[in-house]
Amino acid sequence: MLLRSIKTEFVCQEYLKKLKRENRKITTRATYQNKIETYILPNLPKMMKSINNTACENFISVLIEKKLSNKTINDVITILNSILSFAFNRKYKKEFIKIKKLKENKNDKIEIFTDEEQERLVNYILKHLTPFNFAILLTLTTGLRVAELAALKKENVYDDFIFVEHNLLRVKNLDNPEIESKTLIIVTDTKSEDSEREIPMDDFVINLYKQLNYTADNSYITTKTENYTESKQIERKFKELLTACNIKYRKFHTLRHTFAMNCVRNGMKIEVLAKLMGHSDIRVTLKYYIHYSLELKREAMYKSIPNWLKNLKLGMAMS
Repeated sequence: MLLRSIKTEFVCQEYLKKLKRENRKITTRATYQNKIETYILPNLPKMMKSINNTACENFISVLIEKKLSNKTINDVITILNSILSFAFNRKYKKEFIKIKKLKENKNDKIEIFTDEEQERLVNYILKHLTPFNFAILLTLTTGLRVAELAALKKENVYDDFIFVEHNLLRVKNLDNPEIESKTLIIVTDTKSEDSEREIPMDDFVINLYKQLNYTADNSYITTKTENYTESKQIERKFKELLTACNIKYRKFHTLRHTFAMNCVRNGMKIEVLAKLMGHSDIRVTLKYYIHYSLELKREAMYKSIPNWLKNLKLGMAMS
């Protein structure tokens, strides 16, 4: 095949085959394929020889115009850089190209549920205690990822802690052509060794768990049966729960952010929080739950005000 006739799509397909030969997880390959099909192929030149620095700059501009987050764009850049390196090593390209990542956006805000919203949510759950509602409370008090919650079974719940070891995910059917379904539900190990972790449960949560009386070890926490609830279903049912509580909708992942913020506000050491969250890099914990939290800074500032000044301000407000 002549160098000038090689298509970008062909190189991407060869790259994905390489990942399979390397026995990369199907979840990783499905994620890469999705980003290749969604972002890379539609926005890059069709011919590999036409991909140069200018084409890459235009590519980044298109992604920015789509109003994607810097993190999403950087994830795509990571994959594209890997593809371009592969193309150079295979001699599909003569020149080596590496795209510079975007700077992190320090203005990105982490959404959390307010104390009043958390109280309203928990009170509703107490009045309507079901396996799914309990699973939401468990997430609020442990910071589980949605795929971790989907995979959690009774066998993962011990006397006073849960053991997180699996994800339940729907991925593209990449390896089973004999199955007609385009997607498959799979249960995999957690994202990394750090994601496999023990998380203590509060006595309050333990008592509610006992009230539900889970029996079979292979019963899922979200259903109390052998039937799972996949991530999209959890997101949909969570939205319905928030509507019932008259709480503004935020994504399920907001429960995880809220858990982390509650921990920091109550003085938990960042190293301990990183372990509970399953972060392999403590800088992730610092970035999202310390440096960019205006709420925590405001609380710290208020606590530093001497009592005589607080009383003076109160008197002025009442006069």
